[in-house]
Amino acid sequence: MPETSDPKVTIALFTYNQEQWVRASLESVLAQDYGNLEIIVSDDASSDGTVGVIESVLAEHAGSTQAEVRLVARQKNLRREHTPTIGREATGDLVVIAHGDDLSFPDRVSKVVEVWKATRSGWVGCNAIQVDADGRAAGPYLPGQKQVTLGLSEVAGGWRGEMLGATGAFEPSLFTDPAFIPTDDVPLPGGWDHILPFRAALRGEGLSWTPEPLVAYRRHPGQRSREINDWTAGNEVWEETLRAHSLPVLTHLRHELQHYLKHHPERADLRRFAPVLDQAVLQFLDDWARIRSQLRSAGWKTTWLSRDELAMVQAARKGRQ
Repeated sequence: MPETSDPKVTIALFTYNQEQWVRASLESVLAQDYGNLEIIVSDDASSDGTVGVIESVLAEHAGSTQAEVRLVARQKNLRREHTPTIGREATGDLVVIAHGDDLSFPDRVSKVVEVWKATRSGWVGCNAIQVDADGRAAGPYLPGQKQVTLGLSEVAGGWRGEMLGATGAFEPSLFTDPAFIPTDDVPLPGGWDHILPFRAALRGEGLSWTPEPLVAYRRHPGQRSREINDWTAGNEVWEETLRAHSLPVLTHLRHELQHYLKHHPERADLRRFAPVLDQAVLQFLDDWARIRSQLRSAGWKTTWLSRDELAMVQAARKGRQ
């Protein structure tokens, strides 16, 4: 039986069309050395054999772990709703994120809980070892040997590597606290790995990051993050795309701040961050316009999608529904 001093933790394995990697990923989650653990394997309507592999692994390892284990095979692709759905379904005090193409080291949950108990940060991140599609190591995701703690001043700017969703853990209340904008009213298509640390910082909890690599983070062309983080077309295209993605996120953080202040008018100290966010938006907008102009002068089209490419995107989207 787990010690009562150990908080209950949910490790959520997010999977989508990852049949070639999901066996090793799930086995790494099942091998966690933490006692008071709930494991949710949440498949986002995969169209390949991912769910079949998961079911086989769970059958093979039945009885090998004391953790509560459940598989949820979604019938509809949740995409951006996936993380908040897990936040509502999890019964743990902390949710550790795992992806179906990555590996979690056996002591990942234990080490993350140590940091969380020491700091009570709303978001806890860790370093990672980058690996390629075949598992060859390519060095750490971030440099540094010291634990990092970030408050509102640091997370009010652009996205930072300490926020990497694949290495993060969050408190579920960051989705359920009424002081935050309801999930259905968040108009962003991407992930939550900038919004959740910002929400945690609004509450004074912030972000903590340990330099110890606790995840093998796989870099490959099929990653969803490549939709906004693809450097194969050149550094300028990557820089432009990154800023075009960041602008609506930073704008949304301004709305998060306003919404939080409506629920906590006594937090007048937070009002000084409105111009900080405004400045960040203006800086990103200026950089985006400059890079976009340079690309246009170099002969790049003003939109990345032709009609044929748009048809392909629409067909892929329809297939995920």
